[in-house]
Amino acid sequence: MCIDTSSFITLIKMTRFVAVLVFLLTIISPASSEPKCCMLNKWEGLVYFGIGAVDKQNSSGIPGSDKTDLYITNGTVHVSYDQDNGLTYIGFDRYTRSVQSPPERSRGSLITNYKTKFQYLVYENGTCERSQLTDNMTVYCASDFLKNDNFPMGRIVGATPVTNIEVLPGSFFSSIYTTTYQDGAHCMPLYLAIVNNWPGSDGAGAGGADVLDIKEGISDPSVFTPPPNCSKQISEKSKDPVFLWLSSFFG
Repeated sequence: MCIDTSSFITLIKMTRFVAVLVFLLTIISPASSEPKCCMLNKWEGLVYFGIGAVDKQNSSGIPGSDKTDLYITNGTVHVSYDQDNGLTYIGFDRYTRSVQSPPERSRGSLITNYKTKFQYLVYENGTCERSQLTDNMTVYCASDFLKNDNFPMGRIVGATPVTNIEVLPGSFFSSIYTTTYQDGAHCMPLYLAIVNNWPGSDGAGAGGADVLDIKEGISDPSVFTPPPNCSKQISEKSKDPVFLWLSSFFG
């Protein structure tokens, strides 16, 4: 597949955005802890997000030049999460405003199959790229993370059991805060806040997301089936180091 310069820049921004969402929705659970309060095994929901970022890049979208771009991305994400079968689906509708580029809207989906070890990024125009996974599926377990004493703890409208938790996952994400709703043995995210640095560049960003309309079960299992045109590996032109890192991060 051949993509022009503008499409490539869009791809870089889109994959960063998808990487953030995938990580927020599948935060790594430490193997040494016995989970006490985790997500439902199968659930669907909507995520309303907003992410602002600053990035130095040249005309090909490669970070590291003296050209600074400021942009904000917001939109809606449909999530289907099936831990039992090792499947996730993220369908996004995104709108981006940038200092250096005209406003743009993009739609697409990310399908991940942890049993076959493949992930599919499907673009709005119907094209699709496939990448191979090396990691196992992870589970969001609120009890595995330390509560931050400096972050407000409390209840929403006085009755909903809510816990605010700080997550420090490593070099890419500087800090993640999540407000979690506990319903019996299950903990589901209600709000996610993130402050992060892009690896190997001068870029950084911050944003938040509301998780709403969570329902147990999967209403349409067909969302996990990739289109038949996903047989090819990621194209040579897409093999920028940043894109490869982000693609591997999807796992």
